[in-house]
Amino acid sequence: MKQRKRVALLGAVVLLLFGFVSFAVAEDFRIPKGSLEQALNAYSDVTGKRPVYMNALVKGKESPGVRGNFSSEEAMSKILEGTGLTFTLTHDGNMVIQKSRNSDSSGFHKHNSVPAASMEQEQVVITATKTAIKTKDVPAAVDVVSDEDIKLMPGADSYYEAIKNVAGVNILKDGHNSLIRLRGMEPSMLHDGRDMNPFVTNSSMITNSMNMGMGSVERIEVIKGPQAAIHGSKAVSGVVNVIRKKGDKDNPFAELRGFFGSGDETNGGVSLSGGFNKLAYFLDFSTGKQDEYKTPKGDIPYVDYERKNLFARLDYTFSEDHEITFDYTYNRSENRNGGEGFFYEKSPWNSINSMEPETQAAFLTYNGKFTDFFSLYATLGTGKNEFELIYGRPNVEPIHFLNKENLAFYKENILQGEVRGTMTLLDERLKAIFGLQYKDTDLTGYADTTMAGQKQPRHPYNSEEEYFAPFAQVEFKPNPYLLLVGGVRYDDYDSGGKKMSSTNPNIGLSVFPFASTNYNWTTLWASYSKSFKTPTAAQRYLPAFLGGNPDLEPEEAKGWEIGLKQRIKTWANLEFSYFQTDYTSLIELKGTEPGKWLFLNVGEAKYKGYEALFEVYPTDWLILHFSFSDMDREDILKKRKLTGQPNQTLQYGLTIPDLYGFSFSLWGSQFKELKLWGGDNHPSENDIIWSAKLLYQWNINDKFRLQPFISVENLTDKTHYSRYLPPSIMEERTIQAGATLRMNF
Repeated sequence: MKQRKRVALLGAVVLLLFGFVSFAVAEDFRIPKGSLEQALNAYSDVTGKRPVYMNALVKGKESPGVRGNFSSEEAMSKILEGTGLTFTLTHDGNMVIQKSRNSDSSGFHKHNSVPAASMEQEQVVITATKTAIKTKDVPAAVDVVSDEDIKLMPGADSYYEAIKNVAGVNILKDGHNSLIRLRGMEPSMLHDGRDMNPFVTNSSMITNSMNMGMGSVERIEVIKGPQAAIHGSKAVSGVVNVIRKKGDKDNPFAELRGFFGSGDETNGGVSLSGGFNKLAYFLDFSTGKQDEYKTPKGDIPYVDYERKNLFARLDYTFSEDHEITFDYTYNRSENRNGGEGFFYEKSPWNSINSMEPETQAAFLTYNGKFTDFFSLYATLGTGKNEFELIYGRPNVEPIHFLNKENLAFYKENILQGEVRGTMTLLDERLKAIFGLQYKDTDLTGYADTTMAGQKQPRHPYNSEEEYFAPFAQVEFKPNPYLLLVGGVRYDDYDSGGKKMSSTNPNIGLSVFPFASTNYNWTTLWASYSKSFKTPTAAQRYLPAFLGGNPDLEPEEAKGWEIGLKQRIKTWANLEFSYFQTDYTSLIELKGTEPGKWLFLNVGEAKYKGYEALFEVYPTDWLILHFSFSDMDREDILKKRKLTGQPNQTLQYGLTIPDLYGFSFSLWGSQFKELKLWGGDNHPSENDIIWSAKLLYQWNINDKFRLQPFISVENLTDKTHYSRYLPPSIMEERTIQAGATLRMNF
């Protein structure tokens, strides 16, 4: 039966990828020279396609116009000539206008000098609804971190560091390993909208599924709150979607980057982008390593990392309405932690450990628009996750680790796909999205442990998890003042022979009270949604005395949220949201008798709180940031507050995007009300840890640009400990100095 399902899915996707590709007919354009805004409106009248763009980008710009018979893409290229803008196509075929990477007179991008408040309010996001929609319109708490933001982020050479200043995000570091918490829970992890969550465990710290080269990242979208109606299991607290770059055949370039840092850290990479005729390509390779871990209390042995990342993408455009994409990802890392002095408190459970994950994935994707009201997206791919863990206890005796006395190895083979259609009706006031997702994971593995001097094979894994998930989503904007969003998804799981299913709805409402005025700066929104999280292989298949329980049921969540997104003319931006999420059937490890444990669905918890973001733009070259998150987490059954994570997090920031070629950022992070598991205060509670980065852009000529930079973390050299429990000591003041060299062809 399962084989027939796979064959049916493969056949459907192949048919969609290759059977529906058609070629568009050129249209007659007669758009005169003049205002770019007017030219874009005229373009929409001719093609029936309404491009998505930020008003601040096009305001005041002139277009040369276009006359003659051209495809829609060719016509748009001519309309944008000389404006410093370009366009890309999203997975759903939407045309998004953005700043060109070669937009100044020297052939290089400069930061836009328009008030940043306009840009913040008009960013485009696709993760929230699977269609391109402005962040200010989404009835959800949404953050977008662009590649330009990442370049100015101190120490942002990893995915985790890139989003660490987002309100509601808590990065738990443990040496060179990191774990993300979004509103207190681990969110669903996506690459280009695809499910990257492992079956073997919930913890991305262990599998390092989000290890990737930052040179390949276009932007990172963070959607908060239960999101199962769109993204399925594991999206109980939200979704983090990493969107990678696409080649630009009209603006080819090569980029070299690298830096040297404290602790003998080296990091380097190369990116290539370009194309010819109907083919565009993008390639990124990066590598990094650090051999020493220096802290204010001295060097810690056996704490280092090494990683390699490769991302390649090819896009072939049959016509302006039909495109096929192939992409390949390879990520490998090795992270060691736990030498003498690493942990805040000594414990017999402390260990030196080495985690070595490796991921490969290849996908074929089709995007097509068949009429003005129907577009189709289909993707099919295969992947492999391998993970090796070596550990030895206690950490003061490294011989156990060096002899590999305890070792675990797991391997996941994955097949997954998605087919999604989008209908746009009523002059784009109504969008209906419907589709099907599928994923099959075959898991094998084993663990060897040493007892009484003898290595013994234990904990074999041999299981499979498969799900089918049809879903539907509707966006309706009956008038300029109101946006309604609603959807539902049904997940049908077969996990090692155990059947599990869940139906999860979501509804959202956005109100724009001043939509028809010159003061359309306000969005009031509210949402309600349900979500679920299936048990992991570890929770189900560990030996019984360690807690394995094959009868576990999914965890469940339901939550509601209200919020405000407010621009204050052109000098400030305010966002506020209040949320409450109720969790039931939480999986907890319980002692059943001396020396025996069992995972059970016995937990209930309530997470509630608020998040506030305030940004001020006193000049075109200065941005002031402040965010505050306050969350109350309560164990309902035990009637006590939950510990282990900060209840309050504050972020302070200052950014100078571009001042005579210089860019600068300064960020401070502070957490409060953080208790250890026993209830004692965390040793770094209330500390503010500052980081800074200075970058200079030197346009050597019309083809070459050099960007030297220096980045400093833990600016005040404070002794501090990780938020991850048990706490481990963090690095002393670290410095990274390097440069990026870019050549345009």
